[in-house]
Amino acid sequence: MILFLKRATLVLFLAVSLSLGDNEKAAGEEKISISYPSIASTGGIVPWIAKERGFFAAAGIEPELIYTSGALSMQALIGGSVDLVLGSIFDPLSAIAGGADIVILGSFNNSPPYVMAARPEVRDVKDLRGKKIGVRSLTGPATAMTQFLLEEQGWDSKRDVQVLRVGGTAERLAALKEGLVDAALIDEAVAHRAKEAGLNIIPLKGVPHIHTGAYARRASVAQRQGALTGSLRAMREAAVYLKNNRAGSVQVIQKVMKVSNPKVAETSYDILKDEVVTDPRVPNDVVQQSIKLAVRSDPRVKNIDLAKALDLRLAAQVMQAAK
Repeated sequence: MILFLKRATLVLFLAVSLSLGDNEKAAGEEKISISYPSIASTGGIVPWIAKERGFFAAAGIEPELIYTSGALSMQALIGGSVDLVLGSIFDPLSAIAGGADIVILGSFNNSPPYVMAARPEVRDVKDLRGKKIGVRSLTGPATAMTQFLLEEQGWDSKRDVQVLRVGGTAERLAALKEGLVDAALIDEAVAHRAKEAGLNIIPLKGVPHIHTGAYARRASVAQRQGALTGSLRAMREAAVYLKNNRAGSVQVIQKVMKVSNPKVAETSYDILKDEVVTDPRVPNDVVQQSIKLAVRSDPRVKNIDLAKALDLRLAAQVMQAAK
C-alpha cells in the first residue's frame, strides 16, 4: 500500500511538473500577428523562413502570419488587428501623413523589385507611347515607379500613356494576356510566369526605396518592445539564412508558393537572395528616395516629420546583439 502511494505520488508529481513546464513554455512565447504582402517577395518569404526554420521560436515568438496587401494592411494595423506589417513604404507614409501614429522600424529590402511585362510588340520602354499600362492601384509604388520611368523618357504619364487600375499580379498578367493592357510592372520573382505566357520582360532601372519595411503602432513599440524586437531579430536571422542557405530556402519557397516544380522556386530564390538585406537599419538616402517617390502618389507625404516617423532603435538593438 505504501509502495502504491509512493508510485501514485510520483506519477502526480511528474504530471504536474510536465503541465507546469508546458505552461511556462506557452507563457514564454509571445504571440504576435504579422501582416505580409505577396509570397513572391521578400516581405512574404522572410517571415515564412523565420517560422519554418525556427527563428521565431528561438526568439520566444509565436507568430500568426496573415496575408494582407496594400492599404488593407494599414487599416488592420491602425485598428489593432495586426501587430506588425511588412511591405512597401507607400501606404504607411500615406497613413502617417493622414495622422496615423505609425512608425517605421526597419527594412529587409531596399531595392526596386520590378521588371516590366509587356505584350510581344512592346520590346522597350520607348515603345510605350500611346499604350495602356496596368497597375495595382493609382497611388501605389508601381504607379510611382511607372511615372518615374516615363519621366526619364521625357513623357507625361497622364498625356503620353494611359494608366489603368487593374489589380494584383495575377490580374495584371491576365490583362496582358487578354490584350486589355500593353504593359505592367510586376515583381521580378514572378517574371517566369510572364515569359511562360509569351510576354516580353523588359529590365528596368529603378530608384532604391523601402520595399519590405516593418511598421508598427507607436504605442506597441513601448508596450510590446520585447515581442517586436524578437520578431525583427528572427526575421533578420531569416534574411541571413536566405542569403546563405539555398537548399533550405528553396524548400520553404516551394512550400509557401505551392509550386511543384523546384526550378520555379530556385528562380525566385536567385532573385530574392540578391534583394534581401540583413541589416534592417535603413540608410538615410533610401529613406529620402522613398519620400520622393511616395510624394508622387500622395503630396501630403512631404510634410511628414521623419524624426517621429522613423524609429530604428529596435533594429539597432538587433544588430548590436548580432555582433
